[in-house]
Amino acid sequence: MGTMADRPNIFLYQDYRIFLKDLYAYLKKTQRGFTHRSFSKKGGFKSPNMLLLVMEGKRAITARTLLRFARGLQLNQQESDFLGSLVAFNRSGTEEERSEAFRDLTKHRRFREIHELTKEIFRFYSEWFHVVIREMIHLEGFRGNAEWIAATLHPRVTKEEATRALKLLVKLNLINWDENKKTYERLNPIIATPPEIKSLAVANFHRSMMQLATESISTVPSEERDITSATVGIHQGDLAQVKKKIEAFRKSLLAEMEARDKKPDRIYQLNIQLFPVTEKALKI
Repeated sequence: MGTMADRPNIFLYQDYRIFLKDLYAYLKKTQRGFTHRSFSKKGGFKSPNMLLLVMEGKRAITARTLLRFARGLQLNQQESDFLGSLVAFNRSGTEEERSEAFRDLTKHRRFREIHELTKEIFRFYSEWFHVVIREMIHLEGFRGNAEWIAATLHPRVTKEEATRALKLLVKLNLINWDENKKTYERLNPIIATPPEIKSLAVANFHRSMMQLATESISTVPSEERDITSATVGIHQGDLAQVKKKIEAFRKSLLAEMEARDKKPDRIYQLNIQLFPVTEKALKI
């Protein structure tokens, strides 16, 4: 017999079907007579295999059936509410929908407590100035106070936003306050991020940076920027090689700039965008 301590904690999950499988296995092990049929009876489902169908991805939990699933699985109110948010997260299609659904997950206190670091990493990638502030530490004449940082960023942010950003970077161990120098130093840890969450956050980061690039056409003098493009035909078999060349250029530029003796006096964002503007050619 298992114990209640073995019961799967729904707030640890980001895929509700995996949770259903684990919870079903637990309930079947700890409660005599618990089966797919008994679940359907308790939840008020006509199909005796409703739970199995959902676990296998052949059916989905809907807004209309959510409470019946919660009743059949013996979930409390908090768990039931979270299951609804988890279903919405898994059902979302676009990056924008998934980002919004993830923010809804973080509204649940128990999820926040368990995934606090994941939530903070999502915040780090989701706002463009976090990355920039970390890089600003190497600037000539950098001042480690929120007011100077806020005024130096382009476009500017509020002093409060800069203050929150510094606290977040310290919390994530990306920067640290040097008491002797009375300023911040940049650290280089490896951030362990669940792939699903990282993909959402990084997509948000690229989206915001591309928006800044668009705005810079109007807000930054042409001599201080370089906005160019090339429209080129590429065979799909060559695409991987093209992407490798772009990656090699990016790494080479970063290495060259870091090797220079002079400290930077301004932070630039380099966006390299390669994307199709036609559908794949039809094979005739």
